[in-house]
Amino acid sequence: MQTSNEEAIQVADALNRLSAAMEQLQTRYDASERANRRLRVAIAVVLIFLGAAAYKALAPIAHQLSTVPQTISNALSGLRPAKVDPEVAAMGRQRLMERLSPEQRARVEEFEREQQWVSDYIAVTDSFDPGATIALFLSNMAESIEVSCPICTPRSVP
Repeated sequence: MQTSNEEAIQVADALNRLSAAMEQLQTRYDASERANRRLRVAIAVVLIFLGAAAYKALAPIAHQLSTVPQTISNALSGLRPAKVDPEVAAMGRQRLMERLSPEQRARVEEFEREQQWVSDYIAVTDSFDPGATIALFLSNMAESIEVSCPICTPRSVP
C-alpha cells in the first residue's frame, strides 16, 4: 500500500504543479491579450495621425491640381490670335504664298483644304475627341514614314 500511497502523493504533487503551471499560463495569456489590445489601439491611433498628416500635406496640392484645367484654359485662350481684318489677312497670305515654289504652294493649299475639312468636321460632330484625333494622326504619320537602314535590312549571304 505504501507504493500506492506514494504514487497518489506523486500524482497529487504533479497535479498541483500542473495546476500552478496552468494558472501561470492563464495569467500570461491574459497579459498577452491586454498587450495585444493596447497594440491594436496604438496602431489605430498611429494610422489616424498618419492619415491626418497625409491629408494636411496633400490637400494644398490637390487644390492646386484642381485649378490646372482652368489655368490651361486661360493660357490657351491667351494664345488665340486676335481677329484680323479679312482684307489684311488675304494680303498677308498672298505675300507669303508668292515666296513659295509652285510645289510648295500646292502642298500648302492642300493642307489648307484638309484643315478646313477637319474644322468643319469638328463643328458638326458632338463626340469629337481631340486626343483621339491626334493619336490617329500620329499613327498614320508613323505608318507613312519609311526607314532605310543598312544595318536593319536583311542581307543575303552568298
